[in-house]
Amino acid sequence: MDILTGKRPPLEDVFVNVAGSPSLGASDAKVTVVEFTDFQCAFCAAYAHGTFERIIKEYVQTGKVRYVVRNFPLEQSHPLARKAAEAGLCAHEQGKFWALHDRFFADQKKLAPSDLPDHVSAIGADLASINVCLESGKYGDRLAADLADGRDLRVVGTPTFFIGYADQSDPSRIRAVRSIGGDVPYSKLPESDRRGAGGVPAERMGAGEVMSPVPRSLARTTTRRSRYLPTSVVASRLGVSARTVRLWAECGEIPAVKIGRQWRIEETELERWLSRRFQVSNI
Repeated sequence: MDILTGKRPPLEDVFVNVAGSPSLGASDAKVTVVEFTDFQCAFCAAYAHGTFERIIKEYVQTGKVRYVVRNFPLEQSHPLARKAAEAGLCAHEQGKFWALHDRFFADQKKLAPSDLPDHVSAIGADLASINVCLESGKYGDRLAADLADGRDLRVVGTPTFFIGYADQSDPSRIRAVRSIGGDVPYSKLPESDRRGAGGVPAERMGAGEVMSPVPRSLARTTTRRSRYLPTSVVASRLGVSARTVRLWAECGEIPAVKIGRQWRIEETELERWLSRRFQVSNI
């Protein structure tokens, strides 16, 4: 980390294996983006509904970028994430990974095994084949490899991205030149921050869901009297979008209550929640 600018330096000798992973875009695109994701992660959903769509439209569909997904389910806090990841890989066999990806992130309250038939029917995949695939556990080793590779790459939360280009000696490996993490609306990225390798979003993606607790230095002094904060205040405090906070509230990720038509978060509960489950960092 560059202490003066707050930016990460370019990566050196960092390679990400993408063999067999779901991807979008031309295989010979100059730039590759690899995302480590978790289908039950609210940050990942916020990213999928915003910045991801812009990247696909403006970079992938124009042939500039190849986009690859690897799984990093945070099972301790997201008990449904691993099975959802397996279902995604099973759907990938039928060319339906991205359709299921969109379904999962569209409604994270419906990730239980009992919800899978509705998702599979909606995307036009064969349920019997996916059930056989899931029951066989054939992708257990693949998920273990994703997690192990992620940890080796110092992935601690989701979403985390690596931006780089294919290794000339082995196209299944991506030579990463930059890593970023978290969610921020595409429109909030300064123009200078949209210029990573090949012009893809590359800086200050905000905050992401991680396995480690919030540092004590981020703790705030609160009064004994309860205060219910609107999502805009919580978003400003955490450095994320208000939409992200609303998604947390809607899917039960954050201790929120609905007062009228608006979500509110009790301040003391917010601090407890942060200390248990999240670390907020500017990258």
